[in-house]
Amino acid sequence: MWPFERMSKSGVLRICRDAIELWVLAPGGMALQRREVLATAMNLPALEDAVARLFAVPWGAGARRVDVVLESCWLPIMALHPSSRHRDVAALESLLRERFAHLHESGEDPVGQWALQVDGLPGEAVVLGYGLPARVGDCIARALRSAKLQALSIQPALAWARAHDSQRLARRHSGWWFWQEADRTVVMGLERGRTTSLHPAILPLHDGVDLAAIAAAEAARTGTSPGGSVLVGAWSEPRLPDRGARWLGVASPQGSAPARPATVSAMPSAQERP
Repeated sequence: MWPFERMSKSGVLRICRDAIELWVLAPGGMALQRREVLATAMNLPALEDAVARLFAVPWGAGARRVDVVLESCWLPIMALHPSSRHRDVAALESLLRERFAHLHESGEDPVGQWALQVDGLPGEAVVLGYGLPARVGDCIARALRSAKLQALSIQPALAWARAHDSQRLARRHSGWWFWQEADRTVVMGLERGRTTSLHPAILPLHDGVDLAAIAAAEAARTGTSPGGSVLVGAWSEPRLPDRGARWLGVASPQGSAPARPATVSAMPSAQERP
């Protein structure tokens, strides 16, 4: 369904719950070039209209090509725990479709028509599954054709972030990774880069949020304990709510200095935190 490619030299079309954004390469990372708000959040006709407005004026040089990156409100994500019966991709996809149908089935967009992707290695205790609803995929295809754009790839935002060059540290990290989207935060437990747990949607981070408490709650909920260190990834530099966390930048805000991954350190204890 989507090729997991390295970031191209073309633009990245980020599709959020209530807006779409065009990001382009800039010194030290990426920069937000343009943004269009959807007239109605999570509405497909509004999404098509926003794409038309966003690309009504030329941008950059060369062909009009983009990597389409959908946040998880449009393209759901789920953690799977394969059993001995799920030894191949077909069996994992069948399990994933069954789980998505339980949560997302509707008469107008049956899960049986969704495009699925399983992200993981054989023998892993936890693998990630993604589902692109057929109506969403068709809408994006129409919008791109109308705007005379070529999609180099269509990817989940989480998968795009993990594959990004500036995320090499996360791919060998043991601890917690908080990935911020426009309307939610995805929390993953990692053991040397391998997924041990997933919470697909906690509230967006803000000043005063106790990341240590969230990590502790996730450890208790999932029965995992990958460690206390925390990385925070986002499209632009977040205001970290906890000084024990480290920002691992995915994109540099326009006009800011390039972001550099910081050395991961253990989260301070409750007594050490202000």
